[in-house]
Amino acid sequence: MNGAVTDFLIVADQIFILVLLIAAGYVAVATKIVDPPGQPGGGSRGLLVNITIPALIVASMQVPFTPPSASPGAETLVLATGMLYVFSFALAWVVSKAMRVPAAEEGVLQFAIVFGNVGFMGGFPVALTLFGEESLFYVAIFNLIFNVLVFSVGIAMLTEGGRGKGGSTQNSS
Repeated sequence: MNGAVTDFLIVADQIFILVLLIAAGYVAVATKIVDPPGQPGGGSRGLLVNITIPALIVASMQVPFTPPSASPGAETLVLATGMLYVFSFALAWVVSKAMRVPAAEEGVLQFAIVFGNVGFMGGFPVALTLFGEESLFYVAIFNLIFNVLVFSVGIAMLTEGGRGKGGSTQNSS
């Protein structure tokens, strides 16, 4: 009988979590934090960008701060920035030149090479599954760098092809 009660409580706990998530979605739509599903740009994308990813980052940073735990975080920051992104940007430049991609498409190819899906459906669940909850702190640091680069250098990569290289994305009439 004790095993059945434990199983019931586990299932009830999961159902309660789902009810809380549904309530959070309802509140987010009611307060217009996200657009209702079915509208252009609404639904899951707004929920991911405005609520879920920030909540996951905040939750993953809820670790006790001690000098020994800060050092690996700083190393992760330096290694992620220094090695991976410098290598990725160099590789993207070499590949785009080797493929002789038109200037208007060069930035898109480079963006696709440098920036993979390391966010919500990529890095966080995989790291949680493979390395446990302790890894989410480091994934969040890596994701912070990723987001800064995507929303600065990444946007420049995607818009540079239409401007500055002789092309124009806007009709000048």
